Amino acid sequence: MARAELLAAREAEASRAIRQKGDKLTIEDMERIDRLLTAGELGAFLGVPVATLYAWRYRGKGPAGFRVGKHLRYRRSDVEYWIRELMNESDENRDNEAASSPRQGGQ
Repeated sequence: MARAELLAAREAEASRAIRQKGDKLTIEDMERIDRLLTAGELGAFLGVPVATLYAWRYRGKGPAGFRVGKHLRYRRSDVEYWIRELMNESDENRDNEAASSPRQGGQ
């Protein structure tokens, strides 16, 4: 399932559960909804200054974020997706470097 479809399905499930309870949110409902992180929380999690997050956002390099009024927020699932993509790129780069480096030994 594609990332967008997975997120849409998760949000639809949470919305359905909330509607069935008469639009009253419970703690369990909130846990199903994708948690929003502040720039400060994300910076602390990643171990980078908030200014770095803003610079990444300006350059289109960091995790997807959006504004809620004047406040910058990040979905936890978007951050996790971005981290997985970075890890995949790192693995691909390592594999490419290993394939292009001259062989050691008796050849």
